[in-house]
Amino acid sequence: MWSRGAGQRGPPSALGRVAGAPARRNPGSRRRHPRNSRIPAILPVVLHHSDTGWNAAVAFQELIDVPPGTLALIAEHVPHFRFVLDDISAETDEALRARAMTALGRLVLWCFRHARRPEELVARLSGWYDLVREVRRAPGGGAALARVWRYILNIADPAQPRELLQRLLAAAGPEAEEEIVTIADYLREQGRQAGEREGRQAGEREGRQAGEREGRLEGQRSTLLKQLRLRFGELPEPVVTRVRAADAAQIEGWIERVITSPTLEDVLTER
Repeated sequence: MWSRGAGQRGPPSALGRVAGAPARRNPGSRRRHPRNSRIPAILPVVLHHSDTGWNAAVAFQELIDVPPGTLALIAEHVPHFRFVLDDISAETDEALRARAMTALGRLVLWCFRHARRPEELVARLSGWYDLVREVRRAPGGGAALARVWRYILNIADPAQPRELLQRLLAAAGPEAEEEIVTIADYLREQGRQAGEREGRQAGEREGRQAGEREGRLEGQRSTLLKQLRLRFGELPEPVVTRVRAADAAQIEGWIERVITSPTLEDVLTER
C-alpha cells in the first residue's frame, strides 16, 4: 500500500512506482526462485488524504498521450492496469470507525484524515477513547499507541504547545500520560539539538562571510599602501597605521583620490 498525503500529487509518478513495484518489492522472491521468470500477483492500493481529494488518474492508460482511437488500436501492446484508490479526504469519522479492520488501523486512518489540523484532531480524540482503549488491550498496543502519539506531536505546530499537550493528555486518558510526556520531552530535546545545530551552522556561515569581507578589505588596504608609496615615496608610520585601521568606505574614497590628489595629505583628507 502507498500512502499519499497532502501536497503529494502522486500521478504520474505514483503510477510509475506502482508499475515497477513487483520488481522492486519482492527481492526475496527473486532470491528464492532465481529461475522463475514470472512475478507474484500484487494488488496496488493507494491511500490518499488531502484538502481537495484525489483528482488525477488511477489507470496507467489514462496517462498515455495519444488520441482515444489510437489508444484502442495499441491497447493490447501497452501496460494496462489501475490501482485501488482509498481516498479518505472527505470520509466522516463515523465511516472510518465502521470500517472492517483492526482498531489500530481505524485509529491511524482517523489520524491521517485530520492530520492537517492537529488541534482539531486532539479536540476530537476524546470521542475515540473507546477505540484507543481497544488498541491498548491488543498485543503490542502500548507500543503502537506510542507511535500514534509521536505522530500527533510531530505534526502539531500550535501557537501554544503546552496547551495542546495538556489537551492531548486529557483526551488520551491517564494510561497514556507517561507515554505522551516521554515523547514530548524527546521531541523537545530533538528540537533543541536541531536549533543548536542550526545556530552553529549560521554562526559558521556568518564567520566565513565576515572573514571573506575582512580578507577583501585587507587586500584593498595593501593595494592602497602600494599606490601611495609609488606616488609619494616612503610613508610615515602614522599613515600606514591609519590605512591599516580604515574601513571599506574610507579605503574606497582614498583609492579614488590617490591618482588625482597633489599631496599625500590631500589624499587622506576626509571629505
